[in-house]
Amino acid sequence: MVEIILVVEDTPEQSKIAISILKERGFKVLLAESYQQARTVLSQVPVSAILTDLFFPEKKGQEPNACGISIAIEAKMKSIPVAICSQVNHHSCEWLWHAWKALQIPVSETKNWNDVTSQLLGDRKKE
Repeated sequence: MVEIILVVEDTPEQSKIAISILKERGFKVLLAESYQQARTVLSQVPVSAILTDLFFPEKKGQEPNACGISIAIEAKMKSIPVAICSQVNHHSCEWLWHAWKALQIPVSETKNWNDVTSQLLGDRKKE
């Protein structure tokens, strides 16, 4: 059975990179372009892992918890492996490193999907 990986990314160029890397490894990939889409997918599909950006458009509006951190915490509570891929310095989130490390959440601080995929999945490939 092919494992399903959820990518949560609102920038089309970045989602294409992440999806390409995962498909090359043989994974089935679902894309959520917002926090709400990610929550919907997670309520309907048993995913094997999640790769998420840090901030989404909803964060600027009415939904204060609409961020990759919330997705990561929900994933950890459901025992779903998760990693965060974002421009950490760009978002001034360096202070969150201690929380991510404590929760054992792999993070790419330079928006390197290949690196964070390897951190999360190792050398795993699906046939």
